[in-house]
Amino acid sequence: MVRKTTQGNAFLSGQLTNYQLMVLDDNHTVLTISMAYSGCSCHLSSTCVEQLSIYDNSTNIRLFDVPGFYTGCYVIEALLQSTLQCFYDQNCIDELQLYLTTASPMNATALDPSLSSQYSENSTIEHLLQSLMIEDWNSTQLYDRYYNECQPIQCTYTVETRNSVIYIITTMFGIVGGLMTVLRCVVPRVVNLVRKKRSQLPRSPFGLVLHTYVCRLFPTLKNYCLTFNVFKSVPPSTDEHELKNQLISTRIFIVLLILSLTILLLYTSLANITKTINVPKPTLTKYEQLYSKYSQTLICPCKQISINYEKFLSIEYTFHQVCNSFFITDDWISYIGMSYEATFANINFQWTSPNAFQALGAFCELVESTINNSLIQFNSSQYITASVASSELFQLQARSFVKQFISSTTNTFVLSLNTIRNSTHGDGLLSGLLTNYKITVGTSVSNEPIVLGAPVDYSKCGCISSSTCIAQSSFLNSLSNKDSFDVPGFYTGCYVIEALLQSTLQCFYDQTCIDNLQIYLSPPVLMDVTALDSLLPSQYSENSTIEYLLNNLMIEEWNSTQLYDQYYNECQPIECTYTIETRNSVIYIITTIFGIIGGLITVLRCVVPQVVKFVRKKKDLTQPRIAMAKKERAMILWRKCIIFLFNFNLFPSVPPSTDEHKLRTQRISTRLYILLLILSSMILLLYTSLENVTMTVNIAAPTLTKYEQLYSIYSQTLTCPCKNISTNYEKFLSIEYTFHQVCTSFFITDDWISYINIGRVGYYVTGDFRITGPYQFEALRAFCELINSFYVGCYTTEALLRSTLECFYNQTCIDQLQYYLSPPVPKNVTALDSSLPSQYSEDSTIEDLLNNLMIEEWNSTQIYDRYYDECQPIECTYTINTKNNILYVITTLIGIIGGLTRVSKILVPILVKIIVYCFRKWRNRVVPQISIIQT
Repeated sequence: MVRKTTQGNAFLSGQLTNYQLMVLDDNHTVLTISMAYSGCSCHLSSTCVEQLSIYDNSTNIRLFDVPGFYTGCYVIEALLQSTLQCFYDQNCIDELQLYLTTASPMNATALDPSLSSQYSENSTIEHLLQSLMIEDWNSTQLYDRYYNECQPIQCTYTVETRNSVIYIITTMFGIVGGLMTVLRCVVPRVVNLVRKKRSQLPRSPFGLVLHTYVCRLFPTLKNYCLTFNVFKSVPPSTDEHELKNQLISTRIFIVLLILSLTILLLYTSLANITKTINVPKPTLTKYEQLYSKYSQTLICPCKQISINYEKFLSIEYTFHQVCNSFFITDDWISYIGMSYEATFANINFQWTSPNAFQALGAFCELVESTINNSLIQFNSSQYITASVASSELFQLQARSFVKQFISSTTNTFVLSLNTIRNSTHGDGLLSGLLTNYKITVGTSVSNEPIVLGAPVDYSKCGCISSSTCIAQSSFLNSLSNKDSFDVPGFYTGCYVIEALLQSTLQCFYDQTCIDNLQIYLSPPVLMDVTALDSLLPSQYSENSTIEYLLNNLMIEEWNSTQLYDQYYNECQPIECTYTIETRNSVIYIITTIFGIIGGLITVLRCVVPQVVKFVRKKKDLTQPRIAMAKKERAMILWRKCIIFLFNFNLFPSVPPSTDEHKLRTQRISTRLYILLLILSSMILLLYTSLENVTMTVNIAAPTLTKYEQLYSIYSQTLTCPCKNISTNYEKFLSIEYTFHQVCTSFFITDDWISYINIGRVGYYVTGDFRITGPYQFEALRAFCELINSFYVGCYTTEALLRSTLECFYNQTCIDQLQYYLSPPVPKNVTALDSSLPSQYSEDSTIEDLLNNLMIEEWNSTQIYDRYYDECQPIECTYTINTKNNILYVITTLIGIIGGLTRVSKILVPILVKIIVYCFRKWRNRVVPQISIIQT
């Protein structure tokens, strides 16, 4: 951009390589004449070059051509087209040193062509700069350092596995108990029904049989219900009280069993459970179906988590038609430059228009180059998603990326251009077209000839105080230098580019205007030049300024395409996982009922009869009550307990046996059975009550207060998906700043800058404040707008950066400054306030201020409650590690007890019999006797 604006403004090189100065016959007026290299005029192109050589100073004869090195309009432009060919050749360097008239030649060694390089000896300097002069990039990624900085609190992972052995065994025990209980009740009755003994009597008619069956059914059912006894004693008892207890126990048992099973059935069938479902390698269609139903819980981890934007996002644009028109071609620029001649009339169209159209073409090239470079960076940017982003989120983010790309590209271009414009005026650079300064020859105090520069004025606007002064661009009468034709919408001014930015393309939409323009150009041959098409759709009008076009990057329309299917294919989701709240399945309900029914029946069969017996304890009225002491009563109770425990038998034979050996075996089996049952139950109780389980808790539509409470406790697992997934920063974030006081002071106003310039008359030395002061304060104001010591240097801007505001904190210094300015009316100028709090000192340089953007203090405000309201979380979900609840522990124990009871009752007697048999076998073994024969 600097190169293009330099040529557009036709800056005069201090080495006079692009323009030569010519003094007219009056010895006071100075004109500029464009230089030409190999038939190429610097007025029409900045890239004109020719071979750089060494000449004989006296005869101007070429002595030595430096291979690959060129000279041209600007040193930089010529250097960029040069190569290092000579400096790879030691002979060339030695010969070059022969022509350099130095006292002692240097030991200069040629560049080493044997070194590995991506460049050749003939690579231009511009080619090297396009690669930043870099031979090789080396990057090192230290993952261990990243990991140490990350400091992970914990790692969580999930695995697909089978049920544990303990779970399988406990489940089997529960199911076995229930199945055995149910089957023992059902199977005999089914068999009896199937194998019912048929009557040998002759059959009665069907109607009579049915009537008789119905008449007998209800009395039979009633009698069955009244006499149904689950707790029959063995052998059957004839005691009325005992039979009554058994019937009551049976009814209570049935009621409790039905009630318990109903509660369990309702609980298991109505309880909500969270079920996780995995869908391996889903297609896009499948994913969209899943997302439409389970958007809140759907997670699809990507196989490729980092994807370049170019894989799924494309940005295209359409330029304003002028960028594709004939008006920015070399042919047109050469055509309007044919009538070029040195003139004092700065408003002459022929004088400035070649550079103006070069600048217009350069802007089109710069914009396109800027956009393409930004696109390269944009396309290589990574879109990082650990899991598939929904189509809605993807579209929002993609549009945001595009909007941010356009905004950042535009801001970068405009900021760079404005920086160059402001620094150009701040440094007071001289245009080779003499549009901002007239150069005259005068005499110094000592009567020596000197070159003076006088600022040019346009419509009462002086180039010393403003770079934006302009006047109508016209064709002038070559004899009278008076207007003969004004080019509509086209201006000239202090700098070609500043005037161009305020110009419009009004004339170039009008074929008549173009034809008139060609007439006044008076070319040898008229060109077929077609006007811009005003009928084409455009966001700009014919009167839009070039600056307005540039502020929109000369773009008519941006077109972006977001390809979600390509993103999805690049992501390659491994699987999709989602959770749903559902009821327990029928199989789970049945197995749970079967699992608990065995234990429930076992517990009820043990408890209910004993409770009924205790409540309906039969009083012995035949024996008188004997008064006993509490101790004696306790001893009797103790002996009864001992006797009961000693004789307690859960495995009696039917009919009851009187064999002492069998009874002892049954009692041993009972004790072993009770021991195993208690031990197993205790182990199961400890396991189920101490086992850690992960529980997921959902909180619907939480308030901000509730969310903060949850976050303070469950920050590691808390997730609260937003209803609105995209929120503008402005909704919850504001940034304010405070400038350094100089940016709001009197010292950067037009009044102060004009005030300094009022007393500027006659000749001043280069270091005089009255010469450089206006430019320095213009530059200081520009710095504020773009974001006791003043020095004078090679460039005003460089000098300003090293200057301080020391004098302007001192009222005495300001008053003394006004004295030397000698204005007609002194102004009431107040010094900067040194008592104000500031991060800068009075002797801080302007560069120090600029490095901090002239900002005293940044103030940012984050309004979290506004963000939360915009987010509108649907629900919050968190997980906690906890123990099994009491209900789960109790139901598990009851379920296992049934199976343990059934299995133990089968296995324990067999085990005891085997042990007793082995023990008796061992005791009764025959020991062989050895006879001793005495001799």
